[in-house]
Amino acid sequence: MTNSNKVKVLLYSDGSQHSFSAAIYTAGLVKNLPNLKVTVVQVQENGEGSMIGAKCRRIDEKDNWPVSPIADWLKRLINESNSTDKSVYDEITDKTNGIFFERGLNVNHQVLYSDTTMSDTVDVILDYATKKSFEFIIIGTRRLNILKRLISGCLAQNILKKSTIPVLLIK
Repeated sequence: MTNSNKVKVLLYSDGSQHSFSAAIYTAGLVKNLPNLKVTVVQVQENGEGSMIGAKCRRIDEKDNWPVSPIADWLKRLINESNSTDKSVYDEITDKTNGIFFERGLNVNHQVLYSDTTMSDTVDVILDYATKKSFEFIIIGTRRLNILKRLISGCLAQNILKKSTIPVLLIK
């Protein structure tokens, strides 16, 4: 099967229990539907991101996806990599990779950079998904009661509301 027949799926991962549930669900999908090409996406704070973990596919600087690039953004990324952020990123990546590895599956990884606001994070995920022609987005979500959803919302619900790409929420 060629790559042109692959269905591109974006799996959002933030290291939460809900994102691991989504990863497990996605691994099951890929096992049963081998024409899915999964890219695991993580979002880090703009300008404070860590370098790509050793267990991940190395990504060229041009493939990184800052929401609002600044002149010395790449320089700071390289020179000021926070070891705590890198360690958290590596842990999330290792656990997510483990889920797919246990099932004999290969996935790509991508780090997106965003400001700390939820709306900016939603926008950068959807912008990346649209520009890279993803056909499906999978994201874990927690169950919020109606009041909490109205007051604060959640990333998954906001992506679902704004996306023109089909979104599968995993609880």
